[in-house]
Amino acid sequence: MNLDEYINGLDKIIIDRIKEVRTEKKISRKKLANDLGIAVSTYGDLERGRINFDLKRLIAVLKYLEIDDFFKKEESKSQLEVIEEFSSSLKNFSTQSNDAKETKEEVQEMKLDLKLIKMALSDIVDKLNKTEDKE
Repeated sequence: MNLDEYINGLDKIIIDRIKEVRTEKKISRKKLANDLGIAVSTYGDLERGRINFDLKRLIAVLKYLEIDDFFKKEESKSQLEVIEEFSSSLKNFSTQSNDAKETKEEVQEMKLDLKLIKMALSDIVDKLNKTEDKE
């Protein structure tokens, strides 16, 4: 499995969780999209995985659906522990991906992508924690 496949798998997990919660709460795509000021067709494409959530939209949807336990595992690990484990597994994946067709430049790009992912995940957790603190 390459890094793109790993990231796409993560995207699917996020989208599936959003759909699951939206369905449980009996909120239609149209209502959610309208309430958040997103075109219904755009939200549909986001939820179907045709286009990716940007960080701002992802946070808005998570807040709207009140998904504050998104990064927690069943063992009740803290959000930071989950992010650190995820980051560590991505680093391990990156270092194990040194097969013959990968160049040094590709590995450097992957490391940069990993840093960006870690920053984005940390930002999400910070924003979720701030939302919890306000409540």
